[in-house]
Amino acid sequence: MSFERFSILIGQLYDSNLRIGLSVALGTVLFGIFGYSVDSAMTGLRIPAEIHAGMVGAVVGLGAGLAFFLLMAGLRERRMLLADEIRRLAELNHTVRNSLNLIALAHYSADDAHKKLTLENTARIAEKLRELFPVVGSSDKWRKKRHDSL
Repeated sequence: MSFERFSILIGQLYDSNLRIGLSVALGTVLFGIFGYSVDSAMTGLRIPAEIHAGMVGAVVGLGAGLAFFLLMAGLRERRMLLADEIRRLAELNHTVRNSLNLIALAHYSADDAHKKLTLENTARIAEKLRELFPVVGSSDKWRKKRHDSL
């Protein structure tokens, strides 16, 4: 499983409190079973009691460290995917806004009906872009509207 697919799985698991709780419970049970298995294996190998507990702790600690590393790597990959998506959307926003400026300026060389249609459509697209991609420093109306809909 690639880190990209793993990061998507992490995102799906952590989208709700129930899934978080179930993931923690499952992880706890799995590490308990892992600890018991290591302890049983060490007992079966007749490891002296003086080093038995230390070795069990070390092996279980290594397993927990590996699991934590995989979790952190998946979260990092998820963050990078989200950052790439945000960059892509910002580029789309920039391109569309620049195109709208050209369309808005094109009305100067057209007849009155064409000018009116161009300006109306440009205004409608610009308003939708402001709603989807608020400009830095704009009012909090969009954020409040978005927050209330969640």
